Parts: sequence; C-alpha cells; structure tokens
Amino acid sequence: MGYVAQTAGLGPASLKAKEQQIVYQKLGKIIAIDNDGNILGTKKYCNDRTDPTQAAETFLPYIKGYHRAIKAEAILPSDPSCDIFVKYLAD
Repeated sequence: MGYVAQTAGLGPASLKAKEQQIVYQKLGKIIAIDNDGNILGTKKYCNDRTDPTQAAETFLPYIKGYHRAIKAEAILPSDPSCDIFVKYLAD
C-alpha cells in the first residue's frame, strides 16, 4: 500500500519468469491549496488493486470551510508517482 510498481512489462507474460526485479516508487498525492498557494491538506492516491503500475481513482479531500474550484469529485492520475495540486476556495 502506498507504492506503485515502476517495472515495465508486468503482466501475465512476466509471471512465467522464474525471477524478476520489481522496483516500487511512492504514490503521489493530491495537494489541496488555497488562492495564495497555501497547503490546506493532502491525500495519497489509492492503489489500483488490479494493476500494480497504476493508481486508482481517488476522491478529492474534503476541507472544512472550503469548496473545490473544479467540479470533479475524484482524480485518476496519469502519472501515479506525481503530485496533483487542486485549488480550493473559501466558502
């Protein structure tokens, strides 16, 4: 949990190999910021249970007294090891 496999070629065909080195990297996170760029909170991406090289769709954090500047409820990161900044506006 909290890590993503960075090894290319993982899949059913790779299971035939007797030995394989798999490199893991920390999952990125959603970083909630206000208009001034101050960090309001963070949330790590969820692991994808079917693909160890991907992050799963992750719900955006709830920040009391703020609402998201985007309409999305969740994010599916294209690069699971990179952080995403999401702007929140004061209520």
